[in-house]
Amino acid sequence: MNLILCNSASLEQTIPWIFYHKLISVSNFFLFVEGKAASPTVSKAFESILGLKVIYRARELEEKQAKSRI
Repeated sequence: MNLILCNSASLEQTIPWIFYHKLISVSNFFLFVEGKAASPTVSKAFESILGLKVIYRARELEEKQAKSRI
């Protein structure tokens, strides 16, 4: 099972949520980070979690979203 989420929360709020979902069989996460979650320290911690792909809010992503029909 895969899970996609957007996050601007702190590491302390997000890590328990991720590990709970790992316990109920979510194996892959795609985490769009911004705000506190995009800070270097927090990002490094997220990147160390197996099965978690961190996606940073960048100009290219914003342009794609602006052109999206959704």
